Amino acid sequence: PIWTTEAALLSGSLSSTAHVFSVRSGGEYLVTDSAIEQLARATARQRAILTSWLVEQRRTGASAPVISTAVLETVFQNRPLKFSEKREGFFRALAAAGHKPGPNIWFADKFDGDIHQPLHPQAIMAWMGVETFREAIAIILMLRDEGCLGYGNNEIEIAAKGFERMEQLEARGADTLQAFVAMWFDPSMKEAWRTGFAPGIRDAGYEPFRIDGLEHNGKIDDAIVAEIKRSRFLIADFTCGGIEVKKEFQPHPRGGVYYEAGLAHGLGLDVIFTCREDRMKWLHFDTRQFAHIVWTTPADLRSQLYNRIAATLKEAPGAPGRGKGSVDPADPPVQPRPSVRLV
Repeated sequence: PIWTTEAALLSGSLSSTAHVFSVRSGGEYLVTDSAIEQLARATARQRAILTSWLVEQRRTGASAPVISTAVLETVFQNRPLKFSEKREGFFRALAAAGHKPGPNIWFADKFDGDIHQPLHPQAIMAWMGVETFREAIAIILMLRDEGCLGYGNNEIEIAAKGFERMEQLEARGADTLQAFVAMWFDPSMKEAWRTGFAPGIRDAGYEPFRIDGLEHNGKIDDAIVAEIKRSRFLIADFTCGGIEVKKEFQPHPRGGVYYEAGLAHGLGLDVIFTCREDRMKWLHFDTRQFAHIVWTTPADLRSQLYNRIAATLKEAPGAPGRGKGSVDPADPPVQPRPSVRLV
């Protein structure tokens, strides 16, 4: 359904929800009939982006990710992998398959071996996030020129430098571009998400994630924990609603946001605290000591959020993703502001 390559239908049917194993897509997934129709019109770039998403989902615990039309609408907004990420994907494929020094790897456009072979050429391509076999070969030749491997006669031999690279990637643990956003899912926050949180995170080169956009079959609490564990960092926004009682505003603090921020802290993740200015006085005393991004408008939030992500994750302003497909031309220009206010 994704690449029109050989695949196995494990259960279901292509006219309902199908459980598919596809080596070119990196393994198993579930796909709805409406998503299959949409995939028939997808570009090679979109298919590569979806494949990278599938690989990442499996790598962090989802054995058979679900592809629906809603998922496609979200995933297709992701950016393609950068060259450095595709190169790392090659070594991650080897590490995931447990490749050791000794045997060479067969890597050819046509492969008649077992489709379940961990180092099947198409499986490696899935991890690399490439659109074509030619693109994969070009990257492999560059790795050969760097001394990481040898390549000739459709066989790859991993050099010592290549195995060292694999060890470095494994030592870094669950590398991901996902940024988990814990916030109030009220309609009044729609614009803050659409033109503040989401583009601000993408400006910094990461992908925003909200739990309400996840397709899952288990308990939502389990899904929250799993998604936080697979995220690079967490943004906790403490803007809350409330009701007026006897002409006095009574806030309803977002307990879930406090819980998710605490969980992320316990896991050693970076946590970025934010709150809309008119709700700052309702912050709980346990978190008031943290430096919050205090925002007034979505544009203000976007600018401050980008600066804070760059500072927190030790990245130079303007890198890695600033202005690369993340800015909506309809958005007004964003002027930098001081990113920290102590409360």
